[in-house]
Amino acid sequence: MTSVYNHVGIRVSSIERSAAFYEAVLGAKVVLGPWPFRGATARAAMDGEERAGQVAVIGFGEGFIELFELPGAPGEPLSYVEQSLLHFAATVDDVPAAVERVRANGGSVVFEPTPVGSYLASYVRDPDGTTFELLDAPFSSVIEAIRTRLEAAAGQR
Repeated sequence: MTSVYNHVGIRVSSIERSAAFYEAVLGAKVVLGPWPFRGATARAAMDGEERAGQVAVIGFGEGFIELFELPGAPGEPLSYVEQSLLHFAATVDDVPAAVERVRANGGSVVFEPTPVGSYLASYVRDPDGTTFELLDAPFSSVIEAIRTRLEAAAGQR
C-alpha cells in the first residue's frame, strides 16, 4: 500500500485572522475558500450536529492546512499534554525570525529556538492556541538527530 501525507485541519475562531497569521509567519496563501461548511458532509464530520461554519485551505511550500471556523469560540487551549494533535511542523529558513513573526502577529512562544543536533527548533502557538513547530532543517535531519541520540543512549547501557 502507498500513502502520502496530505493536510491537517485546525479549528480557528476567525479564518481571516488565521490566514493573515499564517501568511505573515509561514508565507501561506489562501488557495481555496472560504466556503460554507454545512450539509451532509458537515453533519457527518460534526457527529450529526448541524453546525454551519466555513472552511478555507491555506498552502505554503508543499503543505496545506484546512482552517475550520465553526460556531462558538474554540475555548481555552488545552495544555500540550492534553491535546490529541500535539503539533504540526514547518521548515523555515530562519527559526528566530519566524518566532519573532509569531509574536508580532498575535501568537505565543512555547519554547525559544533551541539547538537539537544539527538543526534549530521552536514550539509556538497561533492566536487560537494551536501548537506548531518551526525547524530550519528537513525532517530527515530530525530523524537523524533522534537516531543518533538513541544509539548514544544504547551505547551507555
